[in-house]
Amino acid sequence: MWCAPSHALGARRRVQWQQLRDVPIVATGRDHERAVDQMLADLPVEARIVPADVVDNVTTAFGIAARGLAVTLAPAYLAPLARTFGLVMKRIVEPETIREVCMYRSTERALSPPAAGFADFLLPWLRRWDRETQADTRVKRA
Repeated sequence: MWCAPSHALGARRRVQWQQLRDVPIVATGRDHERAVDQMLADLPVEARIVPADVVDNVTTAFGIAARGLAVTLAPAYLAPLARTFGLVMKRIVEPETIREVCMYRSTERALSPPAAGFADFLLPWLRRWDRETQADTRVKRA
């Protein structure tokens, strides 16, 4: 979750889903909205979190959150962009939701040079990010 440092949730280390029940949330894109719906589908209807609005661009959501009008749900890998808006990230727990990132390659043909370069960058970056995130989680739990 991303919010302005001055937001009521900005001082918390972690946020529970139930704490978002009465907080305006702006979601980014219909795909993300559906992903959040799927992650929370096992909750009773009255416990589900519904965004106040859905916008098409993450920059719009970040701008709204930066003004303190709402919080937004966006992946941690958007940190460089979110921080340009002055936003802080808070991990949502109980339950914690994790999206899996996959890269598929054809076994029948080679990648184009740009796609190969992207794969060469992304795979080590994801491994490093995963290690750092897991280490950060272990340290915070201690």
